[in-house]
Amino acid sequence: MSELHLDLEQGHETEYGTRYEGVVATEDHDIPIVWREPPEHEQNGNIYVMANGWLGAGHSMRLPAHEAAHAGNIAVTFGYTNTGSTEALKENANDMAAIIDAVPEGLNRQAMGLSMGGYVTAMALERAESWVQSATLISSAGFIQRDPTKREVLMHFAAEGIELAEHAIEDPFNVGRLGVSTIKNIVRRRQAVRAEIYELTHGSAHDSIISVKSNPDAPFIRFVYGDKDRLIPADAQEDGIKGMPFDDVLKYRGGHLGPIFRPAVSRRLFELDAELPSLETIAA
Repeated sequence: MSELHLDLEQGHETEYGTRYEGVVATEDHDIPIVWREPPEHEQNGNIYVMANGWLGAGHSMRLPAHEAAHAGNIAVTFGYTNTGSTEALKENANDMAAIIDAVPEGLNRQAMGLSMGGYVTAMALERAESWVQSATLISSAGFIQRDPTKREVLMHFAAEGIELAEHAIEDPFNVGRLGVSTIKNIVRRRQAVRAEIYELTHGSAHDSIISVKSNPDAPFIRFVYGDKDRLIPADAQEDGIKGMPFDDVLKYRGGHLGPIFRPAVSRRLFELDAELPSLETIAA
């Protein structure tokens, strides 16, 4: 059982609406969240629970959350609470599932995850007791068919550094913000961070997706990836999802970090979700 607690007296007015901080309380711990919502008359009844990638912390989903709110959705980002050295991804998924279950009745639940967050989202869909209308996995980890060597992992992270440097030239403020939150996350969760990278390179999200889609009331699940992804090469992602029961597969122009630095990429995802069939049609 999980409960949502927002500090409604400390809301901050923004260009998209209002930003609140709060927690989702479970039986044994609190999960810190940021709740962003558009003005009430602009809300469309949807809420997105967003899982961030490895190292990035909840702040890394800031831009997608802003775009979600601009499109009329409520958006929730959160910080992973696990600081242990085992079952890191499972604990992250439990956090996300608890937030999904704490969403007030009357809102249509949507899930979204980037990179490691895609893997976490797949596992959270299995664990959540509440029905989710749709889920978007962006450049998701967990679908490569073989475990990469340590050399390959290092090469991919080095290549990803090049993409980050490119974004730093275009948007130094947001890259700096992401860097600060990354350092804090590594310090606070150093054991879990090590466990996550091991599990990411040795685990698989295939079974979770297959399990979720075997349910007759399964959510609409979209897989999205960048055509210039250096961290998880696009061709490897294409091979990894062959035969998977995704409802839609979409490629965008850009690298691994495109959705968190390119407003147009995130904006298009919410436009596509707005075109989905009605809740009743999907559940039929």
